[in-house]
Amino acid sequence: MHAAAATLRGEVFELVNARLALVKNGEPGAPGAQGERGTQGEQGIQGEQGPAGNAGPAGETGPAGPVGAAGERGAEGAGGPAGPAGDIGPAGPIGLTGERGADGGTGPQGDIGLAGPAGDPGTPGAPGPAGARGEIGERGEKGDIGERGPIGLLPIAKLYEPGAVHYAAQVVAHGGGLWQASKDTGQAPPHTDWLCLARPGLDGASPRVRGTYSDGEQYRGLDIVAFNKGSFIAKRDNPGPIPGDGWQLLTAHGGKGEKGVQGPRGDRGPSGPGIERWLIDRKSYIAKPVLTDGSEGAALDLRDLFEQFQDDAG
Repeated sequence: MHAAAATLRGEVFELVNARLALVKNGEPGAPGAQGERGTQGEQGIQGEQGPAGNAGPAGETGPAGPVGAAGERGAEGAGGPAGPAGDIGPAGPIGLTGERGADGGTGPQGDIGLAGPAGDPGTPGAPGPAGARGEIGERGEKGDIGERGPIGLLPIAKLYEPGAVHYAAQVVAHGGGLWQASKDTGQAPPHTDWLCLARPGLDGASPRVRGTYSDGEQYRGLDIVAFNKGSFIAKRDNPGPIPGDGWQLLTAHGGKGEKGVQGPRGDRGPSGPGIERWLIDRKSYIAKPVLTDGSEGAALDLRDLFEQFQDDAG
């Protein structure tokens, strides 16, 4: 029984040593030669055999005995397959610079690099010679009409100064008219250096009632006279006798109507009114008679007569 236990312990020791060797040294190599068996220890004294008892329960396995000394290492086995490549190790230190080799040939031109920052402005160079005049370009499209500017004003007019130089666009009053210089000039208006803005006007004239026409009387333009139950106005000074081309008929005596049945004779009435004076409207060229009884007669429009008189007098 003790021999079986010793054998069991030996096998256990070998198994444990094999496991430890596997953990420590990796896969085992080829089995080595079996070592010499150790000497058997002395057998102990056999105790007295006790009475046979009933079989008890199996006892628990006792603790393993101490591991025996490892045997000698066997011969190295054949190399296993190569393991996977390990990670790249860190770069080693830079070595010393070697000797310069011979210059190689010129390589191909590289790509154009990025533009560098702008440099400081240089000193302006001398202007170059003027180039040849280019051709006239095509006419562009008509632009939009601009906003209307303020109303222009003429320069303030002043009196013409004889002998003085008057400059372009100056406005002067001279000889009853208004003139503007078209350029710098020392000439007096009227002259080609001056533009006439307003000519001097003619003296105004109004109709005058002169009563009944008389051959020996001196008449002027626009004098109004009574003649042959009508009225005439002089077209010019010294118009000559009536009728004539110097007079314009204003009112004429009406033609004789048919004779009616004679009525009874009425009472004698008051004397009819005559023309006492004339009311003249100079703006509208209208003359209106005022009768002796204070009433007003029919108005006379003299504008056409005045225009004819101006044409004949001019």
